[in-house]
Amino acid sequence: MIATENHEFIIREHQISDLEIYHSWRSDYEILKYSRLPQSHSEEESFIFLANDIGQQKNPQRREYFLALLLKSTNSYIGSIAYIIEKREHHGGVVEIGYFLMKDYWQKGYGSRATMLLIDHIFKTHPVHKIVANCDSRNRASEGVMIKCGMKKEGHFSQDRFYDNQWFDNLHYALLKDDWEKSQTKPNS
Repeated sequence: MIATENHEFIIREHQISDLEIYHSWRSDYEILKYSRLPQSHSEEESFIFLANDIGQQKNPQRREYFLALLLKSTNSYIGSIAYIIEKREHHGGVVEIGYFLMKDYWQKGYGSRATMLLIDHIFKTHPVHKIVANCDSRNRASEGVMIKCGMKKEGHFSQDRFYDNQWFDNLHYALLKDDWEKSQTKPNS
């Protein structure tokens, strides 16, 4: 069972009772237009996606963590946050992260603060050397989240994503555990 929280957010495993709100973002083209996730076209389709996310919870070799993001003050579901263990090595693995906020919560800083909580959780609970994230080059908000979380740009890949019958550029950012640890020891200014 994955759960973590701070004064502002709760990140927890998805539950079947999340279906209605999960479907509301999973079927929203604007939220998913830059994503590699397929858009849901019905509540039944969203149920299948959600059931898959929940099914991963019992997998002893689990690599995929698609989690609910809640605003702690109201216990409101505001989106989903995820990580996938790409490589497991005895000396540290590589994890890819992603985040999806419902539109009412855009442009309020929630994305970067929630992603930082997720990054802290990953580095504290998994043997990870590096966390990576990718976004469509047109998605300036997502790129801003990565920068605010201390990630560094490692690549700009031309015409690397195919979506809506078009090719788009992909940006790749990363945060090394060493750099994260250094940021944890800096005094708050």
